[in-house]
Amino acid sequence: MDITEIRAKILETGWQSWSPRKKSWLGIPSWNNPPMNDNYLPDELGVRTSKKPVSGWCSWYTFGPNITEEKILTQTKWFSQHKEIPIKYILIDGGWQKWKDIKTALTKVAREITKLGFKPGIWLAPFNKGNKFEVDDFVKFGFELIKLDFLYRAYLIPKITSQEAGDLIRNMLLEIKNKYPSLYTIACGCPLLPAVNAVDSMRIGPDTIEPITGNIPVWNSLINSYKLNLVINNIKRRFWTRKFWNLDPDVFVCRKSLGLNDKQLLSLQEHIKLASGNIFLGDDMTKLEKDRIKKFVLPLFN
Repeated sequence: MDITEIRAKILETGWQSWSPRKKSWLGIPSWNNPPMNDNYLPDELGVRTSKKPVSGWCSWYTFGPNITEEKILTQTKWFSQHKEIPIKYILIDGGWQKWKDIKTALTKVAREITKLGFKPGIWLAPFNKGNKFEVDDFVKFGFELIKLDFLYRAYLIPKITSQEAGDLIRNMLLEIKNKYPSLYTIACGCPLLPAVNAVDSMRIGPDTIEPITGNIPVWNSLINSYKLNLVINNIKRRFWTRKFWNLDPDVFVCRKSLGLNDKQLLSLQEHIKLASGNIFLGDDMTKLEKDRIKKFVLPLFN
């Protein structure tokens, strides 16, 4: 396929990482659709990453933005004592922005994660208003994986054209790829076309669960079941895009408070394995029952 054919096929699956389908007639949620007519085309397709998919634990899906150094290291220590779960990365998601003396705190926690035998990862939204950090900073702090989120917001820059926004995203990703060849990158909330062969891994669906309100009885089953179906459908529809990047289907979670039944959890487990991409866990592992670890978590790595 040439670039125009690839463009058409990709856009059939939705505009950006979280988009579950083509533009709905209501146009909601707004971030699933481009804010202008998006005619972006990359100059060339480039070369796919040679890196293998990775495994890890992500802080967002149990703690949301309420993370501390202690919470991160408690999870890391748990994994260091449970080698039967062979993850490699500890991903600090959003929330670290509220820490005091961020540079010192992140350098310290990255060093402690490394000492415990894991690789530290960090979340960054480079186009968010108020962001004061760049990828270079986190490499200096000792991080070996970076999750680049809300990348669609490049399209919200005043007076920018779709071609300029796409180039801004693509050039950033390619610069990181060339400058830091050992740094593993995950693009999230990202328009798909600008990232073709420019990123190690691409989120291919919305968040698996709603971490803020997804533990409220009755509501949890409704919202988490809905989101779970979106994730599974996107894995099916975007499986073919693995020719451009490693697939990131988002995290696996299985705690009882989510309101998901065993059939749903086993289906999520099956589809994450079928994706043959990244495998990230999202529960508070210190509180997850042993029988659930045995039934739902361990088979992910077999």
